[in-house]
Order: sequence, then structure tokens, then C-alpha cells
Amino acid sequence: MSDALEEITALAAQFSGKEAGDIAPSTRLHADLGLTGDDAHGLMAVFADRFKVDMEGFVWLRFFDDESADFIGPALVLAARLLNTRFDERWTAALAAEREITVAHLVDIGARGAWFDPPPGPTRPRVAALALPLSCLALLGIVFLAVVGAIGCWGYFTGQLGGVNWITAFGLIAMALMPFYLTWVSIGGIRGKLASA
Repeated sequence: MSDALEEITALAAQFSGKEAGDIAPSTRLHADLGLTGDDAHGLMAVFADRFKVDMEGFVWLRFFDDESADFIGPALVLAARLLNTRFDERWTAALAAEREITVAHLVDIGARGAWFDPPPGPTRPRVAALALPLSCLALLGIVFLAVVGAIGCWGYFTGQLGGVNWITAFGLIAMALMPFYLTWVSIGGIRGKLASA
């Protein structure tokens, strides 16, 4: 085993929590080691620093996911794909641009000193089959929360719910606005994914 391969294998083991003996050159960072979010970011940052790799051209969302969970994203993507053919084309291109990084690929990058995408081949695993139905339920829950919050605000500010209580007012406003915030965050993640193509 070369020194670079041994060092990168040790890094992958450190950030994934796996045993170094279970990691081979063909081991995929995302699918096999489960690296994503902060752990993947930590690995790639330490790797780039240790091997003095120029990471220009590295597009995060082609290889890893963000740490935060997006419960309504799959439902929003499905709706956008059904309603807008241009969005569907762009989303398909973003999914086609996804790749898996192997330990051997990191060794090659370390030797070159600059990032380059792996060739088409191993792709990242798709989300679980229940992700879309659960996302649709989450979207319905968010719509329900927005409606109840809006009705509560209307009732409060028109005096239908009794006297003035600023804690109640704050809670009702937060409940009415939270769905818009969650949708905005989800749309931001979708835009980032589209830009990764």
C-alpha cells in the first residue's frame, strides 16, 4: 500500500468511524462509508489541506448532501417536475452530474494536486422509497400549520380570542410564518442542486 493510499484510508476511517482494514481503494465515500454533511466536509477539508490540493471546480452537491434534512424538498421537486418541463430537464441534468468519490480517486487527486471529477461510473444511491410519500405528508402538515396560524392570527388580532397577550401573539405569528421559512430553505437547497449540474 502506498503512503498516500494509507494516509487517505486512515482519514476516511477517522471521519467515517469505520476500521481502516475495511476500506479498500474502491470504497465509495458516500455509498459505502456513509459520509455526507459535516463528516464529508471535514474529510475533504483535511484531505485538501494535507495534500495541498487546489479544490477549484469541486462542486459539493455532486458528491455529498448537506447536513440538514429537507422534509418537503422531494414533494416540491415532484410538483415542479410535473408542472415545468424546463425544471425537469435541469433536475435530470443535476442528478446525472452526481458521482461517487472513491478512495482511489482521492489518491489520484492528491498525486495531481488539483481537483478533477471522477469519470462516469459509480453513482450516488437514491433516496429511500418512503422519502416522497413522507415529504408529501410533511408538505400537507406545513400547509395545515400555515392555515391554522393565519386563522389564529386573524382571530387574535380581531379580538375573537380574548385579551392581548404578546406571548400568544408571538406564537401565532411564528406558527403562521414558519411554513414560509421552511419552504424558502427548501427552495434554496433545490436551487443549489440545480446549480451543481
